[in-house]
Amino acid sequence: MNLSNIIKDKKTGDPILHDLRELRLKYELPVGRVSRFFQGLEEGKILATRCRKCGARYFPPQSWCSECGSQEVEWFEPDPHGYLSTFTVINVKPKSFNTFKDYVVGIAELPKDELKVLAWVMEEPSKIRVGAKVRVGVVKREDGLSYGIFPED
Repeated sequence: MNLSNIIKDKKTGDPILHDLRELRLKYELPVGRVSRFFQGLEEGKILATRCRKCGARYFPPQSWCSECGSQEVEWFEPDPHGYLSTFTVINVKPKSFNTFKDYVVGIAELPKDELKVLAWVMEEPSKIRVGAKVRVGVVKREDGLSYGIFPED
């Protein structure tokens, strides 16, 4: 470490290490308790979970309820139709997404099931409008199966 790499934080004035080396992360996440979600994607289905005790609903699915602490959750297939509540165009991407062209991320509200889904919006940015009718569905990307927000016809 070189003392010239120690700079002051602009907000606090505290010394921080400024390192210019690239940081690459690889990780593995245990998904055993929510593996049904990934099976659903392979079947062309979007799945969510609902707490049997308090009724809280989760997407992405959770294996326990963060509202009441219960581990009694059940799987359900939400109504995929809703509307786009917000979106943003991503022009400056993290390095791990540099192989993708510019993309749009948005939030689809699914009112029937009281869910909000954060996902890629599968539409050209110039055609996207807040409030537009959308549906959430499975999408095959170059990095595997995922879910996305699609315009409703």
